[in-house]
Amino acid sequence: MVDNWQKASKAQQDEFLALLRALIEDNYVRGLRANLEYQVEYTGESTDKDGNVIVTTKINTRRKGRPYTIEVDYVLVKDGDKLRAWDVKTDGVGLVENYRTQFNKIIERRSRPRAARSAPAL
Repeated sequence: MVDNWQKASKAQQDEFLALLRALIEDNYVRGLRANLEYQVEYTGESTDKDGNVIVTTKINTRRKGRPYTIEVDYVLVKDGDKLRAWDVKTDGVGLVENYRTQFNKIIERRSRPRAARSAPAL
């Protein structure tokens, strides 16, 4: 939403944040319930070119009875003297970038005039 945040009203911003939080929580809770046997392995931390702290982990679980590993990296940004979570990357794909792309497409599509939205593509 970085490209559209300032265009949104306070009410729209609040609604967006509530919906995004619910979407992420629902997705993770569903994933946890689908596989209750897992072990999280801390594999290290580093600093990226922007000064963000990257905490790397592996989730070891089983899929169809076979060992399965998922890499999960947490991107933390400095906020004064604290760190706060900024992004979660699963197997190299970040939530921030993924959701940003999806939300920008939705905003672009909904900001077109109604006639343009329903016109067939040529």
